[in-house]
Amino acid sequence: MLLARFLGEVRPFRIYDGPSETHRWAIARRVVGRHLAANAANAANAAESR
Repeated sequence: MLLARFLGEVRPFRIYDGPSETHRWAIARRVVGRHLAANAANAANAAESR
């Protein structure tokens, strides 16, 4: 009973603390994808200007 009460009270604070591991992976995939796309665009522009 005490454990259930404790977990019920602590859960909202876990949400406020920040992103979970799943969110971190999703953000990382998005950042890496944008980085790779920017590098590909830069490489294409460099190739055209040669």
